[in-house]
Amino acid sequence: MGFALGVLWRVEVSCIHGQTEPHKPAILKEVAALKTLKIRARSVRKRVTLIFPRHLVNVPLTYRLAKDFDVAANIVRARVAPNEVGTLVVELSGDIDQVEAGLEWVQSLGIEVTERAKEIQIDPDLCVDCGLCTGVCPTEALKISAPSWKLEFSRNRCVMCEQCVATCPVGAISTSL
Repeated sequence: MGFALGVLWRVEVSCIHGQTEPHKPAILKEVAALKTLKIRARSVRKRVTLIFPRHLVNVPLTYRLAKDFDVAANIVRARVAPNEVGTLVVELSGDIDQVEAGLEWVQSLGIEVTERAKEIQIDPDLCVDCGLCTGVCPTEALKISAPSWKLEFSRNRCVMCEQCVATCPVGAISTSL
């Protein structure tokens, strides 16, 4: 907060002394950097599983989250059909308070919300580095590195679609809680 006040003080002082032009680009860069830091500090990405009752499968959920709460919803997996219980795995991103408000709204509709606490586990003793999992990974979280030809897993890119689990011929890939 002190940094922001210092920036504002410099803006006011430079305006009083009539020196707005020489210092303006530097001050604008500092203010823009401060806004970027604030946005990054408040934004969150959260993976959740939504289970819809039969009568709610026609609710335009991702549209309402975007329109009413300014929350982006990346659909990772969906199993939704008319007159059946629906399941949707989504990664929500946006302001922390907006994401939480959006999830509260979803729950108020009667949709069950569970946070995805699972993550992909690779057993290095079972993995034969065949690379089949890399072909089904939509985010390229799984790669074969060229010099060693070993499987590499980037957790921060993984969206938990679990396609690699079913593809692994030796069962080296699993999910854990």
